[in-house]
Amino acid sequence: MTFIASVIAKRGVAIIADSLVTSQMPILHYRDFLQYLEKKVENGTVVLEEIKGLFNYEPVYTKDYEEKLFELNRYTAITTTGAAYINGKNISDIIHDFKIEQLDIVDWLGINIATHVDNFKKYLNSQIREHLTKFDAMDYCLFYITYYEI
Repeated sequence: MTFIASVIAKRGVAIIADSLVTSQMPILHYRDFLQYLEKKVENGTVVLEEIKGLFNYEPVYTKDYEEKLFELNRYTAITTTGAAYINGKNISDIIHDFKIEQLDIVDWLGINIATHVDNFKKYLNSQIREHLTKFDAMDYCLFYITYYEI
């Protein structure tokens, strides 16, 4: 579970988050596998694809070193919860790559927040589509964008 808090102050926003990340892996429970084998003993046919279908993505361990707070620019922060990796990259690398891509935009700081969010969504969608071509599934992942307007 992720903890994220934002405190609005007179001249900015203070954001805090924990650093715990729960990873998920495909898990096959012994009980489910035995039930499958008992059904298959009658006709003697075990199908590999059916066995693969018995696996479910479940939380397996928690790590305490992932970043969840990111500065997009002087007035915008991104916090995240959920998946620690998308497309084989951790979230901090994805946000870093997005920022590098955005540097090509003239007057990046002058762009309104709605455009920043739209650009970020497009970038994330491309990463997620690429991820799904390589992996069977993806953990949920949420991004919260905090914007301070002076």
